[in-house]
Amino acid sequence: MQHQIQHQHGHNHGSFFIAENGVRVAELNYRMDGGAALLLHTFVDPSLRGGGVGMLLIEAAVDWARRENKKLVPVCSYAHWAFSRRPDFSGVLEK
Repeated sequence: MQHQIQHQHGHNHGSFFIAENGVRVAELNYRMDGGAALLLHTFVDPSLRGGGVGMLLIEAAVDWARRENKKLVPVCSYAHWAFSRRPDFSGVLEK
């Protein structure tokens, strides 16, 4: 199943998410701190777990960071795990 990831960005926070029937079934929330986005929380509905949806959200955040010249700081445990598995993401990590 193909999931459409949407991005909502406010003044200093935002999220990457997947909605089904108007309900968010997966999301990655962040807060801006200067030029870096702190990846605070990842949620995937139990019905979607194990299908790589969490990694799709992280990939969307990485793509956004590359386009917008932002850095990412993995705060939540899932984001830490995802970045440890994907060395190709290292270019967007805040040092």
